[in-house]
Amino acid sequence: MKKITTIVVLCATLLHQTFAQNGNAGPLTWRISDSTLTIGGSGQMLNYTNTGNRAPWYYSRNSISAVVVGDSVTSIGNFAFFDLNRMADVTIGNSVQTIGTNAFASCNMLSKVINRATTPQQINNGQNPFQNMSMNTYTLFVPAVALSAYQNANIWKNFGTITAIPDSVIELTFAEQMEHIFQHVNKNQIPTGLLSDWGLQLVEPYAFDGTPSDTNFVTMDTWRMLYFGMVASQVNNNITMTLPDTVFVRIRNASHATAVPLAMMQFQYNSINENSLHWIVDTVAEQIYEAPGATVNSLYLTRNLFPAGADMLSVPMWHKHLMN
Repeated sequence: MKKITTIVVLCATLLHQTFAQNGNAGPLTWRISDSTLTIGGSGQMLNYTNTGNRAPWYYSRNSISAVVVGDSVTSIGNFAFFDLNRMADVTIGNSVQTIGTNAFASCNMLSKVINRATTPQQINNGQNPFQNMSMNTYTLFVPAVALSAYQNANIWKNFGTITAIPDSVIELTFAEQMEHIFQHVNKNQIPTGLLSDWGLQLVEPYAFDGTPSDTNFVTMDTWRMLYFGMVASQVNNNITMTLPDTVFVRIRNASHATAVPLAMMQFQYNSINENSLHWIVDTVAEQIYEAPGATVNSLYLTRNLFPAGADMLSVPMWHKHLMN
């Protein structure tokens, strides 16, 4: 005989997130996805300090293992990536002309730097971006045509290994591809802050559109993939989302002898309105632009997402036996 027990309900929209995972920083944008911090937009990066005026992504440093500075960024500011103590590799875009002092200081896990600029950034001895770091143990990848220039450039020549960028490294990451495609779209105007066309959707969210019903119940694997998809769809800071690992741990911790955790999430998100593609212009560079006269309503549809799943796997084995 099955025993019905107390149900624990967790709503993803109520879970508290302490630190933002994306936003604006001067003319640039920043976004953390899959442990990669991507700096997008166009222009110079702001300067920061190691005390009061820290970079906005500093407070999420424990979730950052890689940094990608986009090809339209022209400078890296002072203390920009200071003390990202879990960052292992950095990619510097081909338009970066200057790098500020202590930009990568105290990044003790750093081991690989990819610099796509064909001219080494000039760095004075007193402005070392890699201050007090073991550069002789790091590998620097640079364009083949600039290999000799980096080997003789101040600061850059101190890297333990300097080699040409292999073809496999030149390929853009998924995050870089999305930033390139949507570079000219005003992401701050996307009402919900979530754009499904931007994110890597592991499960199609449209099937769960609408109000709660029997069809909205899914397996926890599907629930997790839908949540991952929503997190990956963030394009601005209009919404604050809890990191997936934190959500899943909370669900797991909610399990006990008399409860089956029931995880629910409810979000509004946007998708590109396929009936209004005349507002969007495709270019040879595979970038999209908002045509003059376009409005938020003409460009984007607002959709609802509501899935729910019971985390039966987290229930203790002896308790499962009692329920059967």
